Amino acid sequence: MLTEQGCFAASLDADSEGREGTFYVWTPEQVREAGGDPAALGVTDAGTFEHGTSVLQRPATDAWPRERLREVRAARPRPARDDKVVLAWNAWAVSALAEAGALLDEPAWVEAAVRCRDALWDLHEADGRWFRVSRDGVRGDALAVLEDYAALANAEFTLSAVTGCGPDRGLDLVSQLTSIFLDQGRDTAADDVPAAAVDMSDNATPSGWNLAAEALLTASALTADAGLRARAETALGQAAHLAGYPQFWGHGLSVVEALLDGPREVAIVADVGSPLHRVALHGTAPGMVVATTGPLLEGRPRVDGLDTAYVCRGFVCDAPTTKPGVLAEQLRVRREV
Repeated sequence: MLTEQGCFAASLDADSEGREGTFYVWTPEQVREAGGDPAALGVTDAGTFEHGTSVLQRPATDAWPRERLREVRAARPRPARDDKVVLAWNAWAVSALAEAGALLDEPAWVEAAVRCRDALWDLHEADGRWFRVSRDGVRGDALAVLEDYAALANAEFTLSAVTGCGPDRGLDLVSQLTSIFLDQGRDTAADDVPAAAVDMSDNATPSGWNLAAEALLTASALTADAGLRARAETALGQAAHLAGYPQFWGHGLSVVEALLDGPREVAIVADVGSPLHRVALHGTAPGMVVATTGPLLEGRPRVDGLDTAYVCRGFVCDAPTTKPGVLAEQLRVRREV
């Protein structure tokens, strides 16, 4: 799925050779020919998928011909790939890779997130405007929509927490999405497209309005701007008609949970990767905002020259701590970091 530019293509077809899943599934005979044990890999005579084929299951032992199976599969006709790069979808990938890389100690994943983010800025932004798609390194003509701006703002905030790159890009995107979309009551940027009714429902992907509320709330926590928090609350208030249908407002409810929890503002006066920073990234408090640079650190010095963490809610702060264990308790860290 990775493109030459470092972003992620939109999708792969399910079909190849006219049948769904052909590239990925196996019969017992095919597994035996590759030197594997069908039973150990969960491949049955009846099949666990369709037409007597099965999806491989990871065996309990490492003694299986993984490389040979990969070689056999590589020789099959591959599913076609939709090569377009969609701004919001890649922003979600950036957030996921950055968070997972930090939590699972996979620096290559964080590097992939940064590379993709940088490519998005190179390919999808021009003359102060954002564009929704690119392909083969060529920007498309369609202007970005609300979900694109909001998803990228949230990705910037995630990268800021993980890498210490600072929140300025995310804050700028929040300013843009507020003036282009929220102030106009629309989720498209093109003036010649009629404004649609506000759709707060989350489906396969989050609503642009709920993503915007998340970005506004995070920006408020980072800057002490109560006006941004009020805008987030106003945006969420548009979902009153979904009160009886929580299954259609999953992301919106996560933002509400963050709002009710504070969200907690965690200022880490320490280097990226320090014990306090690692504990902060493992916190499970809803919507927690972590910063190692930027406005959240203003007026917050080290205590006794040591790495120091400040945990606040609504800018009402607990006593600063230099101890990772104390910070873990404040942030509901559930396992040793």
